[in-house]
Amino acid sequence: KVYLGILEILLVALWLLVSIGGLEVGGKVRLGYATDLVRVVAVVYAFGRLLLGVRLRDTCVGASVLAMATSHPRGWFQNPRGNRKEFVIRVILLGSMIQTGIVFFLVPVFRHWAYASWVWDLGIIENALRNLAFTGEAKTFFLSRDGGETAVRYFPNNRLILGFFLLAPIYRLVPATETLLVLQSLALISGAWPAFLLARKILPFKGAGAVGAAFYLALHTLHQLQVWDLHEVSFAIPFGLWAFWFLETRKFPLSLLFAALMALWREDLWLVFAGFSILWGRESGRTWLGGALALAGLLVLPMHAQFLNIVNSVGDRYAYLGPDMKSAVKTLLFHPFSALEVAVRNWAFFARMGVMYGCGALFWAGPWRLVPCVLPLLELGLSTHPGMTDFHNHYVGNLVAPLYFAMIHGWRTLLVKFQKRGQALVTAAFALSQ
Repeated sequence: KVYLGILEILLVALWLLVSIGGLEVGGKVRLGYATDLVRVVAVVYAFGRLLLGVRLRDTCVGASVLAMATSHPRGWFQNPRGNRKEFVIRVILLGSMIQTGIVFFLVPVFRHWAYASWVWDLGIIENALRNLAFTGEAKTFFLSRDGGETAVRYFPNNRLILGFFLLAPIYRLVPATETLLVLQSLALISGAWPAFLLARKILPFKGAGAVGAAFYLALHTLHQLQVWDLHEVSFAIPFGLWAFWFLETRKFPLSLLFAALMALWREDLWLVFAGFSILWGRESGRTWLGGALALAGLLVLPMHAQFLNIVNSVGDRYAYLGPDMKSAVKTLLFHPFSALEVAVRNWAFFARMGVMYGCGALFWAGPWRLVPCVLPLLELGLSTHPGMTDFHNHYVGNLVAPLYFAMIHGWRTLLVKFQKRGQALVTAAFALSQ
């Protein structure tokens, strides 16, 4: 009873603390991200469940969350069985959720107003998109190769963003930086719905959908994409999750359509499409078509690097491959172990990816479900560019949809394998890995 009381107070305090933006300790802000809340709750939950046999649903907070996760939204404001304490906690949780949702949209706008990040990704993308919307060409002087005399086409001579043609009409109607930032927030938060559906269908416990959506929204990568600048991959993530949902529900034409819509947002997202096509071919029984689509997707990135990209060379990200595609092919043919040497140097990146998504649950997902993850994982892990193996930027965003899909399947395998308190250990480990 004492532990349950402490747990009640701690859970409410943590939720409120995250809602107000964290606590400054030692000159740094702690517990500022939703991920921090997940981690601390996981530790407390694991201790109580494994040593004392206390379930999270035994607390008013846990019971409220479970009831909200498994009931219709109309019932959220009803007084549960006359339990006044649970009703008050439910109101606090709902208020915090609404506040967090509003803040999710406002934070990137406030950051832009405060720091005015005119160049870098936000400035370059908006400048190119404005020109595309009003002149028909995605040019920007920010990428000029001659000191600003000649504008460079961001699309396609730097990025292959066919999704620009979806954004341009909206931007033409409301030509403001805030429009793009709000659209990015909307795209990221909309991914919670397919994440909810996938978890509810795959995971074998009550309220699994809400748990999956919560962990998706707590992913650190999402908050890096959201807070810092504007990134094309943010718009690809929900399309990728829908593609995996339609694959899981065996709606194969729709799954392929949404996978293609995902790949429209960056040239390297076609690597995810290539892996997805192999899995799609196996699940749909159209192996040859899946293989052909995979080959087509695999060729997009090197073809773009060779014939269209005049801003970044191959050597900018893969120094050991040389300056262009010709030298890269020669290096891989005659010195294939050079890539292996880089992979060994970046072992921490690969290890963290395995642990970060499900605390090793990826290894239980099954080899075919990992196929969409392989090529984008190698794209990052074999790079000599320090930013591409750093988790505090947008590069890892390419992996969110395929890794989430594999992680949920891996977690299901572990949950079925472990029973009773073993499930608590797996759940806590999964939460801690975030």
